[in-house]
Amino acid sequence: MASSQLSPKKYIETRVRALPVYKCLVTKQWKEAGEADVIVMRKHVNGNVTVGFYLVDLMCLGIKDTFFMFNEPEAEVYDRFPTEVDAMFDEVDYALAHNIIYAGHDFALDYGIEPAKEFAVTKYILEEDNEAIPLIDIPVGDEDGLPHLIVHQPGEHSGALAKLAKIAGEGNYRYTVTGISQDDFEDDELEDEDDEFEAEDSRIANYELGSISPHEAQYLSTAELTDFEKGLGRTAMEKTTLVTEESLRRLYDMSSEYDFTFEETEEYFLFEDIETLAFDVTKEEEEFYLENIEPLFKKGEDNAVDASATADMLDRYADRLLIVAAVFEYECNRNGSFAERAKSLLQDLQAYPLAKLDLALANLLEDEPAAGFETIYQEKDIHKLFPEAAWFGEKDLAVFWLIQTLLNLRKGDLKAAVRSYNLFCETDTINFMMSLVQIELNKAINRALQMP
Repeated sequence: MASSQLSPKKYIETRVRALPVYKCLVTKQWKEAGEADVIVMRKHVNGNVTVGFYLVDLMCLGIKDTFFMFNEPEAEVYDRFPTEVDAMFDEVDYALAHNIIYAGHDFALDYGIEPAKEFAVTKYILEEDNEAIPLIDIPVGDEDGLPHLIVHQPGEHSGALAKLAKIAGEGNYRYTVTGISQDDFEDDELEDEDDEFEAEDSRIANYELGSISPHEAQYLSTAELTDFEKGLGRTAMEKTTLVTEESLRRLYDMSSEYDFTFEETEEYFLFEDIETLAFDVTKEEEEFYLENIEPLFKKGEDNAVDASATADMLDRYADRLLIVAAVFEYECNRNGSFAERAKSLLQDLQAYPLAKLDLALANLLEDEPAAGFETIYQEKDIHKLFPEAAWFGEKDLAVFWLIQTLLNLRKGDLKAAVRSYNLFCETDTINFMMSLVQIELNKAINRALQMP
């Protein structure tokens, strides 16, 4: 396909690195500000430029915003600025621009703070982040190197605040609201107003029905989790997730040996290579699934997806892995009448890791598991199971770690089971059989909590 036939997004994802870097700009006094606007231009043979714009918060949030302009005259790029470019920016070498962007990006990721979603595209305007780029020391965080979240009003960037509280821990980050520092919250009068400053992600009511995944549940406050009435009206899947998260916190309180961090572990590095929800699934299929299919299963109770809709999905999308897998998971979870038909279609898709893994998980959940999945049950390295896969998607990893959770539970190794479940939570995706695994995990946790 000729490049002129590619969409701008697809061209950037597949071809733009073949163009030479033309010019890089960064806002003046970026070090003092702790924030930088960085612009990277690549030049086309027609003289136009494709440009990546990156707003980088070096104090905490990483890549706060990013967008691109594709194949435009350079003059039109400058027309976007409110004043003369020379007054706002310094021209710098590419290596410095690259290091500023990735220093902020990596610092934020250390605390679970993801870059703006558009970075999934604009990162291709940059060179690959590897040893070919000279390393330049870029200051990040406050004067002590700790993350410092600065917001204009309470509630802004509440998700980031919740992650700092969970990952950095008390005393290991700073939080400023329009000049009010975290230390000021020691004042008794402000302490009486804690609810006003509570992170939005810590409240169940702030989530749309069906949207509380195991990953999101980690950021809910313990007070919310232990308030029974807060969970009323949520989906059955969400209720099981909330109960599981509350049980895990009681387990962590009993013994710190169950609480894990995954940064710098081999399993955590699997997330770096993710391209779509499942290996070899296209972006187009992923987008269609997320927009049209998954919400149907997430938002309702057992009978939310009626029989005619389920049958229609299996008829129309028999070759769509994500859709067939979702139907299969959902039907297995509720012991639905379409489970066998979905299973048959999924068996035809076993060239995909997700299909094999979903079938293996469903089999493990049977009262009398059938033979044929021993290799999957015995292997703890997903790469060795699927050596042909160059990377794995969130759903591949999610079901693999659910299998590991169950296997460890069956062996009586609760510590390993909790670790596997937490890895599953890190995928931030839904497997509709997860409730069955959570039920077994809850039983094991409750037994451990009752032991003298």
